[in-house]
Amino acid sequence: MVRRGRAHHPETVLLVLDLYTYSTLASIAERMCASAGGLPTAREVGVAEQVDALLARMDPLDVRDLTRVLRWVESPLSGELVGRRGRPFSECSPEVQDRILESWRTSRWGVQRTAFDALHALCQAPYWGHPSVWSHVGYGGPPDFSSLLGVAP
Repeated sequence: MVRRGRAHHPETVLLVLDLYTYSTLASIAERMCASAGGLPTAREVGVAEQVDALLARMDPLDVRDLTRVLRWVESPLSGELVGRRGRPFSECSPEVQDRILESWRTSRWGVQRTAFDALHALCQAPYWGHPSVWSHVGYGGPPDFSSLLGVAP
């Protein structure tokens, strides 16, 4: 029997990811996105759902590669080979997840560093772009140009 890890259930209908890869992405996003000091969590912002929606507009070959990366991160076998853990990523403690992600970020293998960079960018953009995060960083939101365009706000 294949161990599937901890399931995260999306708030929306998934367009590209299955529950397995979505759950891995949700676990990764929780570790990559700040949530200290009153900042919302990646789950509260819906990072994994937003990434799934973005993937629906991407080249299918890129999506295939990303889902392979998510399956590799989650796999207990890959954990044994590179992280010396025998459980799925989503079942690991936050501290172990952080160590695993750091090992990907600093890996001697370029493909692993590239995969980390892609996951990091995919998680960070929807997180910091969400209106609920803006006030925490002193951003008042995008400017209102409606008066310049002669339209009502």
